[in-house]
Amino acid sequence: MILYRTYTDALLPYNFLNSLFYNTADSHGVLADDERLSTLLNTYAAAATEADQQSIFDDIFNELSDETLATPIDYKDENFVTTSKIEDFVFSGLSDAPIDYQQLVVK
Repeated sequence: MILYRTYTDALLPYNFLNSLFYNTADSHGVLADDERLSTLLNTYAAAATEADQQSIFDDIFNELSDETLATPIDYKDENFVTTSKIEDFVFSGLSDAPIDYQQLVVK
């Protein structure tokens, strides 16, 4: 078992997964040797539409789950304090960029 802190996975999930799970001609991925996952990562890299990308990522995360290649063990809680001048504050869901500035309204 390897405990590994993810980095920028929310912003760059493809790059992160590729760095850990992709098989090359010379070696297997850092955390797994899974040809199907490598194939899915290749397919994602060539996907042109957001719908295709989402479908492939669904398959990637199903593969990770089905083969137990990765299991999240910690989810950070995010707390924010605002003033009455802030309306429509929305947490983006990303630890690296927690505030959704497109939806933020300041009086």
